[in-house]
Amino acid sequence: MIRGVGPGLDLEGILEDPAINLYRGSELIASNDNWGGNVFFKDFFEKAGAFELDDSSKDAALVLPLGPGAYTVHLVSKEGQEGIALLELYDLGD
Repeated sequence: MIRGVGPGLDLEGILEDPAINLYRGSELIASNDNWGGNVFFKDFFEKAGAFELDDSSKDAALVLPLGPGAYTVHLVSKEGQEGIALLELYDLGD
């Protein structure tokens, strides 16, 4: 599981609308913007022990199986803004 948290942080100067782009080499293999309170994600947040996010937050999340190899995660702003964000990576096992 990969999360890009900005609005879910209680800080000034946060990245207000983060988006996650996941690459293998130069190929974009997954992306997410605004996890949107999806129940599917909530189950994985709980399994990982991750803190809760507001259902209406603009934080980003991805849940997908990844095989061995090198990956690159870009945490970006959809609006081109700058700010503080937290990039979280969780290994949820099998």
